[in-house]
Amino acid sequence: MMPIYIKDNVIVEVFDVQSDAVLPVERITAHNVIVNDGRNVIRDLLAEPDSDGRSSPLNNVWFAWGSDNTAADVTDTALGSISSTGLQAITEANTAINYQVDYKYFLSSGTGNATSPTDNNIIKEAGLFYANVVGDNEMFAHVILDPIITKTSSLAITFTWTVTITAG
Repeated sequence: MMPIYIKDNVIVEVFDVQSDAVLPVERITAHNVIVNDGRNVIRDLLAEPDSDGRSSPLNNVWFAWGSDNTAADVTDTALGSISSTGLQAITEANTAINYQVDYKYFLSSGTGNATSPTDNNIIKEAGLFYANVVGDNEMFAHVILDPIITKTSSLAITFTWTVTITAG
């Protein structure tokens, strides 16, 4: 039996809504921690059929952000402090490249804003969740953002996770 290694990275891009430009200090690339439950999620994603009987990476993967910056760890099962918006549907999943899944979540300029800094608009962490039943979810991946993002209506953000599965 050949072992499978998982490499997972996340890119966060903050856009100025007026110019649609990526702000130079607001592009964060980070190595992401695949938590223990995430390894089982990958197994489930590879095997879970959609309504047509085909495996689909978009069916059960959700996104959330939070305001805790405690270091990510493989034993994590939830974000430290999830935003009041809760789990959000992934906006895109791409499996066009062999052994790789790209998950994207687009946070629009109209979502996650506040008139003063709150736990809802200070983004210090983000995560992917596998949820096959409402209320039953497992965190798949967890990233701590540095620098943090203070979300306002003048910003839109794209979170892109690239999960690569390689044989040892």
